[in-house]
Amino acid sequence: MTTTDTHAGQNIDDIKLILRDFHKIIKVISMYPENNPLPQSMKRSFSDKLIELIKKHGHIEITVGKDKLTYCKETVYIDRSREERLAGLFFDAGLNGFSFKESLEIDDIYKLLDVLKNYVNAPHRAEEFVNSIWEAGITGFTVTTVEDVNLAAYDGDFRIQEFLESYNVDKEDRNPVLSEEYQSLFSYIEADDEDGEVPAGSVRIEFDDEGRVSQTAEPENLIDDPDGSLHTVEAVEAMGFADLPPAKINIYDTNLLLDDEYRLSAEEEELMKQMVTDDALFDMYESTSALLKELFRHETELNGFFETAGICEKILKEFILAGKIIEAGLLLQYVRELDENIRGEKPQWAERLKEINLTAGSRDYLTALTETLNGHSGIGADELLRYLDNFGWEALSGITDLLGELEHHLHRDTLCNYLSSRGRDKVTIIARSITDKRWYVVRNAVIILARIGDEQALSYLKKVIRHDQLQVRRELVNSLEECPNETALEILGVMVYDPDDDLRRAAVEAIVRRRGQKAFEVITDIINADSFRSLARENQRQLLNAYSIIGGDHAVEYLSGLILRANPLKDATLAFFREAAFEALTLNRSEKSEKFLLKLTSSWRPQLKHLATAAIKKRREIIYGG
Repeated sequence: MTTTDTHAGQNIDDIKLILRDFHKIIKVISMYPENNPLPQSMKRSFSDKLIELIKKHGHIEITVGKDKLTYCKETVYIDRSREERLAGLFFDAGLNGFSFKESLEIDDIYKLLDVLKNYVNAPHRAEEFVNSIWEAGITGFTVTTVEDVNLAAYDGDFRIQEFLESYNVDKEDRNPVLSEEYQSLFSYIEADDEDGEVPAGSVRIEFDDEGRVSQTAEPENLIDDPDGSLHTVEAVEAMGFADLPPAKINIYDTNLLLDDEYRLSAEEEELMKQMVTDDALFDMYESTSALLKELFRHETELNGFFETAGICEKILKEFILAGKIIEAGLLLQYVRELDENIRGEKPQWAERLKEINLTAGSRDYLTALTETLNGHSGIGADELLRYLDNFGWEALSGITDLLGELEHHLHRDTLCNYLSSRGRDKVTIIARSITDKRWYVVRNAVIILARIGDEQALSYLKKVIRHDQLQVRRELVNSLEECPNETALEILGVMVYDPDDDLRRAAVEAIVRRRGQKAFEVITDIINADSFRSLARENQRQLLNAYSIIGGDHAVEYLSGLILRANPLKDATLAFFREAAFEALTLNRSEKSEKFLLKLTSSWRPQLKHLATAAIKKRREIIYGG
C-alpha cells in the first residue's frame, strides 16, 4: 500500500467518525432541552472536531443517497435503522449532497444544528429545510437539491419535464391500460373449452372505454346447498341429486366413542399441569429482558451490537409506557453494568451503551414516564427511586421539570427526595426551576433546595422571599424550619415582615422552635430594627415572647427597660410594650427574671406593682404547675 493510499484511507476513516458524531449530536439536541449541559458540551466538542477536520482535509463534499452517504465515491455512512437515519434525514429534505467549506466557523455549525433540531422535531416541514439554512445565514455549509440537478439537466432543447409530459406519465394513476387486442386476450381468466363456450365458474373481466379494468362478473350458475356450501348446477345434476329433498344427518358425539383414546396417562396429565403452570407464570417483560441480554452477550460485530442497542431503547420505552418501571430499571441497570465491564476492552461499544442511559433520561422518555406515573398511582416510591437511580447528572434538568407535570403527591415527594439527594453537587441545575412561571414548580424547587440546605442552595431561596404566590412563601417557611443551616434563620427573619398575618406568625414560630444563639441574634436584630414598630401588635408580642424564651438572662435587661420606661402622657404604644414585656418575662425561666419581678412587687408605683404581682403568679404556674 502506497503512502497516498494510506492517506486516503485515513481521510475516509476521519469522515466516517465525524458523520457518526454528526448523527449523534443531531439526535441529542433534538431530544434534550437547550439549557441541558449535555447538548451544550457535545455541540462544542463536535464543532471543534469538525473545524479541525476541515483544517486537516480541506473542503468536504458529501453525496446523499436514500440510505447512505458517500465521500469520494466511498460509502462513509449507512442508515442501518430508523434510529440511525442520517442519510435519510437529508434525502427526505430533497438534498442530493451537502458540503462543509473551508470557510466554516463554529457559529455556522451552531446555526446549522439549530436548523436541524427544528427539522427533526417537525419532519412534516421538510420542504422548508433548505430555506431555513438560507435564512439562518449559514455561509460555510452548502447543499445540493433535486431542483439543482433538474436545472443542470438542460442540454440544448432537451428538458426532462417535457420528456415526461410527452409520454403522458401520471404519477397518481396506477390503473392498468390495455389495448383492444390485450382486452380480448384477458377477457376470461380461463381459456375457452373445445366448443368455444365459456367454462362454468369462469370469472369475466370487463373494461371501460379507455381500456382500464372496470369490474369482474361473478358466475351465475351457482346454487345454495342446505348445508351452506355452494355447488354448480352441473355438479349436482351429474351426481343424480337434483330431485332429492335435503337430507337430515345424525351427528354422533365421537368423544363417547373414543373416550379411551382421548384419556391421558398419569405422566401426560402431570406434564400438562406443568405446562399450564408455566404458562400462567410466564412474564413477557422478564422474558424479553432475558432475550435482550442474550443478544448483547452473543453479539460479536460492532454493527450488530449497535442494532441491538437500538432495539434495547425501543423495548425500554415500551416497558415504561406499560407501567413496568421495575423491569425498565433492571434493564437500565444491566446496561450500566455491561458498560462498566467492557469499557476497557471495547470503548466504542461502551459509548453506545452509555447513549442508552442518556436516551432514557431524555425529554421524550421522561415524558413517557410522566404519562405512566399519572396513569398509575399505584407505582410506589421504592420502584420509582430504583429507576431514577440509573441516571447521571445529565438527566437532572429533565427530572426537575417533571415536578410540574406529576399529578400524584407520592410521586412528587419521591422526586423531591431523589433530587435533594442527587442534586447536591449540581444545585445550579435544580435552581433553574426557581424562576419557573408555574408556582407549583417553584414550590417543589424550594422543598428540594431547603433539603440540600447548603449555602449555595439557600442563596437561591432568598430569591423567592417576595414571590407573588402565597403558597410558595408558605412552603419556604415550612421547609426552612427543618433546615439545619443557620442561614435559614436569616431568611426566616425576613419572612417575619411578610404581608400575610399567618405567615408572619409561622415565621416567628419557626425561629422560636430553632432556639440557639443564632435564633436569639436574629430576633434581637428584628426587635432593634426600626421596622419592628411597623409590625402588627400580635406579631410584636410574639417576637418579644420568643426573645425572652430563647434569650434567658440576656433578654431581661431589654425587657426591664420597656417596663421601667416612664409614660407620663399615657402613650398607647409605650403602654402596650410595657404589658408585652411583663408577659414575656412570665415565660422567662431565668433567676434574673424572677428577681426583677419580685423587686417590682414592692414598687411604689401601683401599676407596676399590680402587673409584677400578676406576672410572678402566672410565671410560677407555668414553671411549677397548678
